[in-house]
Amino acid sequence: MEAMKLTGKAKQDFEKWFEENLYCLRLGSAGVHTIILKDVFEKLPDALMYGAYVDFFDSVGVDVDIMKYMNDVNGDKCDWQIAVNNSDEFHIQITRHEARTKAIEKANELYNAKS
Repeated sequence: MEAMKLTGKAKQDFEKWFEENLYCLRLGSAGVHTIILKDVFEKLPDALMYGAYVDFFDSVGVDVDIMKYMNDVNGDKCDWQIAVNNSDEFHIQITRHEARTKAIEKANELYNAKS
């Protein structure tokens, strides 16, 4: 399964945004326990990484959406529409995971092209 990765300027800016916004999570009322998310981010399931990437892209004005377009007979694969800054792409017979990965790849590409 293909991993979700950012490259170039998008990766650099995401890492800065991540440090400012998500670097650590304090648990407990006194903030005694701190979890350093940066150390484990790339080990998270892609679904959780996707959420952080979408939040980052939202913060820099890149709109990322995936929408189920049509189920197949068996329901194990479907068609997906990926919209990044209103540039629609249709992907036939892929999984939700593949659609999320393609959406982040497209957002990464657009972000790096404008930087």
